[in-house]
Amino acid sequence: MNRLALFLFAVLVGCATTQTNAEGTLPTFDKPVERAIHSTVLVQDEQERTYCSGTLVKKTRHILSAAHCFPPGQTFSLVGLHGRYGADVVHLDLENDIALLRPRGVEIRLRDGVPLARKPGRMGESVFALGHAKGDAFPFTLTSGIISYPHRKDSAGHYVQATSPLVPGMSGGGFYNSRGELLGANLFVWTLPVHCMFPPCGAFQDSPMYGFSYHPLIKDALQSATK
Repeated sequence: MNRLALFLFAVLVGCATTQTNAEGTLPTFDKPVERAIHSTVLVQDEQERTYCSGTLVKKTRHILSAAHCFPPGQTFSLVGLHGRYGADVVHLDLENDIALLRPRGVEIRLRDGVPLARKPGRMGESVFALGHAKGDAFPFTLTSGIISYPHRKDSAGHYVQATSPLVPGMSGGGFYNSRGELLGANLFVWTLPVHCMFPPCGAFQDSPMYGFSYHPLIKDALQSATK
């Protein structure tokens, strides 16, 4: 899996500048998306299976992810453009599902990664999310949407509600504004039963809502971790 993961990164980097190959047209990236892909890491278990994602934050040498990806006793490694390496969990906010990791055994420069947005996102602002959907099955999945509500506080903690779809495996990946600045991490999918009056949908259908990190909490955590 180590070679496969690194191969996937190499292919994606090549896609950013290559238009065609023997099989046809390759995808091209907008600059913000290309930078986000370069800064995304795979979070893998001892069997080298990807189960979560993370994002290297510029000027911090830290990786942002989701707290639920790192239960007590979980052994994990990271894979990205810097290769495979270990990391220590240096900040874990279970209430708001925030995790910060400090890589070890690898040299990461301050200019590596994506910049943290200067301000929280606004209601109606265009956003995108990036992560490894279904673990190894759909790596580097990109979804887009808008911010539905910029700050909610309930039993799930502080979070941002947006329409950018998420699936398992994208947890911990980056949540971005249209400029490719990091707003937070992908956190959860919440499904609400909605009554359906007409067949063939049945009595209920799932109406998903997607939750993402609240930017001020990320900013404060990074400032504390990098002092």
